[in-house]
Amino acid sequence: MHDDSQLPDRRNRAELEAALVRAGAQVKGTAFRCPWHDDNSASGSIFEKDGHQYYRCHGCGAKGDLWTLLATEAGLDVGEWIKTRRRAVSCQNSRIPSPKSGTKKAPRQFPTMADLAQSCGDWKKMRVASIWRYGGAHNMHVVRLEGPAEPGTKPKKTFIQAYHDGTGFICRAPAQPWPILPFGGTGMVVVAEGEKAADALQSGGYASTTSPCGAGKAGCADWTPLAGRDVVLWPDNDEPGRAHMQDVGAILRKLNPPANVWMIDPGKAGLPEKGDAADIPASEYARIMQSAQLMPDESAPLAERIYGMISGTWSSVPTPWPLLDNMALPNLPGTKAMIVGNKGSMKSLFLAQLLLHLRANGIPAAYLGIEMDSASYLLRALAILSGNTSVTSPDWTRAHPQEALSTYEQYRAQLADYGRCVECDHEATYESILKWIEIRCSSGCRVVMIDPISVITSAGRRQDEWNAVSAFMKQSEAIAKKHGATVWMASHFKGSGNRDDGSDPVAGSTNFSRLADCILYLNRPHVGQTDNVEVASGAIEVMELHRLLKLEKTRHAHGDGRTIGFKVRGLKLEEQGIVIPKNSTPKAKQPARW
Repeated sequence: MHDDSQLPDRRNRAELEAALVRAGAQVKGTAFRCPWHDDNSASGSIFEKDGHQYYRCHGCGAKGDLWTLLATEAGLDVGEWIKTRRRAVSCQNSRIPSPKSGTKKAPRQFPTMADLAQSCGDWKKMRVASIWRYGGAHNMHVVRLEGPAEPGTKPKKTFIQAYHDGTGFICRAPAQPWPILPFGGTGMVVVAEGEKAADALQSGGYASTTSPCGAGKAGCADWTPLAGRDVVLWPDNDEPGRAHMQDVGAILRKLNPPANVWMIDPGKAGLPEKGDAADIPASEYARIMQSAQLMPDESAPLAERIYGMISGTWSSVPTPWPLLDNMALPNLPGTKAMIVGNKGSMKSLFLAQLLLHLRANGIPAAYLGIEMDSASYLLRALAILSGNTSVTSPDWTRAHPQEALSTYEQYRAQLADYGRCVECDHEATYESILKWIEIRCSSGCRVVMIDPISVITSAGRRQDEWNAVSAFMKQSEAIAKKHGATVWMASHFKGSGNRDDGSDPVAGSTNFSRLADCILYLNRPHVGQTDNVEVASGAIEVMELHRLLKLEKTRHAHGDGRTIGFKVRGLKLEEQGIVIPKNSTPKAKQPARW
């Protein structure tokens, strides 16, 4: 049986409500508006059963408890999430399993550690190789036992933890946090992985320590004796050793005062595979110490970002529309951007024009079309390049064959390049799109586009779709950040389009809007509608615009809520200026955040 007392409390109503709100629900009393479908009537309810708090939507069938919501936030199913959380708190559980039933038997006591070690050795038919005294409030000790070695191999080993309970020594690990191995001196301290390596470093003249139980148990030890000290971390030359020392370094950086931490790369230092300080001559220690590199502190991600902005490696790739670039910064590395509109709004042509602009400027890009064939996408590109919308008409082409062919030949090179960037997949799924994004980004594409993402659905309940979109958005972000790319997605509005009632108008799960970084609503104004537009000169002009682009969400810039006006010429969107709402004055121009 698992002790889940340290996991989030499923009896806590407030935590359940908070998790529902984070998912996009609107909670009032025991009712809530479901975030997993278009819910205008608060079809969800919260109720108690067997002491636990549960939720259920009577519209789409979504149901569960606090753990269900937390698992969804993490992009996991409930079973995987529970296993992950149990592993996270495993260090706080005893290494000795509790009896399944009956009264717990009192542990055997030994008068000395030597007696305890010899008894354990006899029981396991192994010899006592070493005993280390860690000390601490419970006088913790660690015993190394070794078995007979086959010729040419190292002896088998095992470790026993013990402590003094006030009357005798007990063969069991004491309560956590455990002490670290004592070290001397007031200068630099070397943290090794394991007592044998720490002993070797001590013999070589270095103050050295380690923590009990080896790799993976950094969080079980008390590292406060190293607060404010200069510390060198010496991992074993394997992945568990490197990961362990990364954990130790993170803990040391959070001490008060924080330690100054350096890290040795055992591979570059020439250690054998899985080797440590005990496997090399002490004469090599000084050389290896000099190779240690200062570990970055918690501000390192910002420093990397600043250097990236200075060098230009972290910047928004320009679109054909300068106002959009300044007010939304949609093409920053790692960004997930959405262009949303109804049929005929030109959202696909928006992406087509963007792709042509990127390729004209030598920027690698890719486009995944899910609704049409490649010839249809190329025909739209020809209309944008030539400014002649008639080329999309079969009747015009049949009546003007020479002009149609001449236009095609004139732009053939650009169309061939465009075609190499366009792929079609009418059977796409979230999983196949993620694979496509990874392949295209790893091949060097700076911008990738999916058109439209709103036709992809996940079989099952509404909450299954919510989970699938959550996982897709998080994984696409991870890929984009890894490669420094931007992911664009075209989508539709729910129903008739953009709404003013506070509900999410983007088709599909609310996780699209929740997890996207930049969301643009592209709408067609009413026929004859005029708007006040602030043009580049700063003057206000009255215009009859063809398209309105509302900057619904601009996480990395200042344009939230603003609208950019466009005119359409030859299927090309031409930016006119910022639309000024009636009876208002234009806002002062602001610089982009980055």
